[in-house]
Amino acid sequence: MPGLPRVGLALQGRNNPAAALEEIDSRLEALYAKQDAKQDNSRRRHILNARIRKLEALRAKYAMKAGMAYALQGQAGAIAGSGIRGVQAVEQEFGPDVIAAHNAQMAAQGLRYQVDAPPPSGQLAPIPMVVTGLTNPIHNVTAGAAFGLIGASTNLVSETISWAVLKVLALTSQIFATPTSSTVVCQDFKMGGGPNLFLPENWVDASQFDVDNDSFVGLRGQPVLRSPNTMQLTVAARSGTGPAEVTVSSFHTVTTVIRDDAFGPGLPGAGQY
Repeated sequence: MPGLPRVGLALQGRNNPAAALEEIDSRLEALYAKQDAKQDNSRRRHILNARIRKLEALRAKYAMKAGMAYALQGQAGAIAGSGIRGVQAVEQEFGPDVIAAHNAQMAAQGLRYQVDAPPPSGQLAPIPMVVTGLTNPIHNVTAGAAFGLIGASTNLVSETISWAVLKVLALTSQIFATPTSSTVVCQDFKMGGGPNLFLPENWVDASQFDVDNDSFVGLRGQPVLRSPNTMQLTVAARSGTGPAEVTVSSFHTVTTVIRDDAFGPGLPGAGQY
């Protein structure tokens, strides 16, 4: 397999452990055989012991490298054959007890991150969506006159925020009442006359943006919202088993504060989601 160590190659070359072993062994043999009366016996024993320690260290190093090479060949073949990579490979090969004991998911082996869209860059702030000219953020929407039909639509806009520059991150919804299985739908979430921030051009299920979901639903883009611009959204309701049912819901534009006239630039800190 490309990129893996080949154990056979460790037996070649003067700078690898195998060549060093052969050289030290030959020196030891010469030292044992040497009968030079002029050389002090204590010094001879000192040199001999030092070389023996070096020999044992090299033998251990060579055995470890050879064992690792064979292990890598086996593990890499199994993991590559399964198509598993990264931390998943560790989870595939070892049980949770081993992973916890060796801190495999923490700082020692590298952190694992989960990012919920959209990632906050500063203080997050919701802006209620209201009917133009009104202030009530709770909306009654009438469904279609027969089962499965979508009723008349209602156009909502975000309240105008003239004292801050904001960046749009997400849309959230909350459904308070949907009698007999009626549902709320929405479309055309955009800023002024800009492009739709939903990928589909038609209706989407408003429950996808429910405020109780674990994470935000991402948008096509994240435009900067500056007064007098406002966000726009069209909402409607689909009938359940009864005709012309009234649903009760609310929608908010989630923004991050880039600059606030009173509090300055938006900075990461307490209060962000």
